[in-house]
Amino acid sequence: MDEVEARTYVRMRVADRPGVLGNIATIFGTQRVSIESVIQESSIGDTAEIIWVMHKGPERNLRSALQSISPLDIVEEIVSVIRVEE
Repeated sequence: MDEVEARTYVRMRVADRPGVLGNIATIFGTQRVSIESVIQESSIGDTAEIIWVMHKGPERNLRSALQSISPLDIVEEIVSVIRVEE
């Protein structure tokens, strides 16, 4: 599975404060995960929802990035990770 290359949809709930989106995007970049698009939904209280769609790339890179992102105190939950078939 690590060698599978696919586009991916990732939805997460995060702290709604400055710098959060940038911090997470930096981790994706460090792990060589290319971001195709980002949508930040309206916040609910102190929490915002971010939807990421990634360019086609190795699943191992995405998994590595998510392992680094998940324990951050700014991340409430990684809600879904869905492979997008073309």
